[in-house]
Amino acid sequence: REVALFFEETARLCGRALSAAHWVMRDVLALVGESGRDLAALKLAPSHLARLIERVEQGSLTPASAREVLAEVARSGDDPDAVVAARGLEAVSDTGELEGFAREVIEGHPEQLAQFRAGEQKVMNFFIGQVMKKTRGKADPAVVRQLMARLLAG
Repeated sequence: REVALFFEETARLCGRALSAAHWVMRDVLALVGESGRDLAALKLAPSHLARLIERVEQGSLTPASAREVLAEVARSGDDPDAVVAARGLEAVSDTGELEGFAREVIEGHPEQLAQFRAGEQKVMNFFIGQVMKKTRGKADPAVVRQLMARLLAG
């Protein structure tokens, strides 16, 4: 009952029932299990989770960063936006900045570029991984993939 009420309030606040269900079933229940206590013992409110879902949906926070913030909020009860700011977890969404990182990666790995141009498509994942490393995981992998595909095609 406690989890159902938490889910319903989260879904109402963020307006995304399916996303709320995924986050509650996967991440919130995992935190409950790790803590060995019940949901009420965590310092997590439905408004906290709703805010994280909104930020992920808007692209200002990656799902991985949101999970990190969720764990901190459940432990401390702090505002999710304050945790994001304090930890510098805001997603890198500036395509100009991402393109700069992507060009650096391509220029810095001529051997992998030659492999890609020789038809080894799996090398694309290497390039994406390198850009993700440069952004410390704060870029949206789908955006990086699209950007890298465009740059490598040219």
